[in-house]
Amino acid sequence: MNRLLENGQLRELACGLNFAYILKDNSMFLPTEYKVLQNQNNGGFVKCMKMQYNGHVQLYYMINSLKPLSNMLPYMDPDSFLVVLTNLFADIIEIRGNGFLSCRNVELAFDKIFVDPNTLKVSL
Repeated sequence: MNRLLENGQLRELACGLNFAYILKDNSMFLPTEYKVLQNQNNGGFVKCMKMQYNGHVQLYYMINSLKPLSNMLPYMDPDSFLVVLTNLFADIIEIRGNGFLSCRNVELAFDKIFVDPNTLKVSL
């Protein structure tokens, strides 16, 4: 996803604890991938809503009580870190096996990988 930000195809917008991506070109929005994303029940993705922002498609992500991995890393013990890594790899494998979602469009920066501090489940 960073390449999309770097190329100016996306703009990131902070919305309090939540965040949004605004598409420069609305034709970049893929309804099939969005529907698949909405139907994922395993909790592997941050809750997302499609909205409009000044005539452009906005994907609004609600992280709620999740914490960015970048904030949690300094406080994690080795066992917790391994659980988070295992959950992260399981989510990535599920995305790759899905067939409808493109891994190249999933942001894997440490500040965009979110972890439930109670269960250590990962959301992308």
